[in-house]
Amino acid sequence: MKNPLLILIVLFISIQARSQEGTYYYGANGKLNEQEADAYVMKSVDKGIGNRYKIISHARLKNNEWLLMSSEKICIKNEEVQIIRRKGSSPVPGKSKRIVENPGNGIYNVKEFYNDQLSMTANCSQLIPLHYEGLVTEYYLNGNKKSESMYKENMLQSNKNWYPDGTAYIDNIFYSTHTGPTYPTGNDGIENFMADRISGEKLPFRGGIQDEVILGAVVMETGTLEGIKIISGSLPSVNELFIEALKELPGPWGPATLNGEKVRYFIHLPFILKNNVVILEKFEITKDGRMILLNE
Repeated sequence: MKNPLLILIVLFISIQARSQEGTYYYGANGKLNEQEADAYVMKSVDKGIGNRYKIISHARLKNNEWLLMSSEKICIKNEEVQIIRRKGSSPVPGKSKRIVENPGNGIYNVKEFYNDQLSMTANCSQLIPLHYEGLVTEYYLNGNKKSESMYKENMLQSNKNWYPDGTAYIDNIFYSTHTGPTYPTGNDGIENFMADRISGEKLPFRGGIQDEVILGAVVMETGTLEGIKIISGSLPSVNELFIEALKELPGPWGPATLNGEKVRYFIHLPFILKNNVVILEKFEITKDGRMILLNE
């Protein structure tokens, strides 16, 4: 018969090796930093009762203040299973299940499931918080592959990306850089342009409608805006109007830079359409160029 005490001791040692309480600092593109002064992202890891952990993530704004970005609650069921609950700015909010395999080479093989659908596979050097090392593959809810990314010491090196229908999207996109992309006339210029293009007479509905439309696009290293697509929006005909309007937005943009080089950067543009008036939602831009919506 297996000794229950021995099993608990082995589990405790294994958990300690895969995670550590404290504060983690990250620079541009996920680079691990030792000092808060140079950090763009800060993650605090606290251990709760039993095998429960909580991760609080903050992003540094351009004025150097910290803004709450997301939180994760992790319950370690056993050596192989973790239950993750996420809130805030997260690609997969809500409850996820994480399956962990430890081959014994210092790299963990991780699979995550959202509503029993595979959402990610990853090679990780650390589990709490996740530090990527090698291939990370993400999936859409329809089962199609969303991206394949290569990481080295938690820093993104390259990626391939696809639309939900499986057709190729733009490759080698970054999501955290030393400087983010900029538009010449700022958010006001974008809002005014979109409001002018999407007037009441162009809408396929009578009277006022209310909808939130979030557009995604890539600011290329050349300053052009490519790969415009809908992240969320409930009215297909309105979604198409926003896409076509954004395609006409005059440029060029100021490209993002990473290690002194111009790179491709994925942006989000959130709009509210209410009573035929287009409003760019309020959000903060972090020091590494990410957008965080502000709850009012």
